[in-house]
Amino acid sequence: MPRYKHSLSIGATGMLAGAARHLDACSSAQTLVARRASLFITHTPLGHTTAVDADWHKPGAYLAAVADAVATRGPADLCLLWLHRSASAMLDPLFALLGSHPCRVIHVLGSSAGDPRVAAERTRQQAGTCSRLVYHTVTLGSVREAGTRRWLTHAEIAGGAIACEQERRDVIVGEVAPAGS
Repeated sequence: MPRYKHSLSIGATGMLAGAARHLDACSSAQTLVARRASLFITHTPLGHTTAVDADWHKPGAYLAAVADAVATRGPADLCLLWLHRSASAMLDPLFALLGSHPCRVIHVLGSSAGDPRVAAERTRQQAGTCSRLVYHTVTLGSVREAGTRRWLTHAEIAGGAIACEQERRDVIVGEVAPAGS
């Protein structure tokens, strides 16, 4: 029995591909929005997923594509979200669109540009202006191995997003260094 009527996966064709496959399995319908979403589902057949090719470098067209997907397939009750920091201006309009109906947002935040917990708190406040949104984060760190640090694998990242979806709580994958360290 599907848990979601319509899940929306934004930017989930790379490191979050495993999470997109998971959401396809537990959703009646999934919309996958990414620059090359059609190519992704050609190579990764998903039974309940529709691809929407959209480039976040063109914010107006991108938001229109997401709005069209919601209008066509119904409101999203879950959104898996991975956006580059430079696309953060799209969060307010995206949250307004998603927040017109009850929706859980799972926002994946990377640590390559500093402590993602700072961005998470700022974004949690943005999401909080939409009372119908439930906001969770997957904070990505790194892993200490043999005296060095390595970035997370795609499987570890997707696993963190899946854990967040299943456990309905914020998740930290790996270790996140404090700001300034």
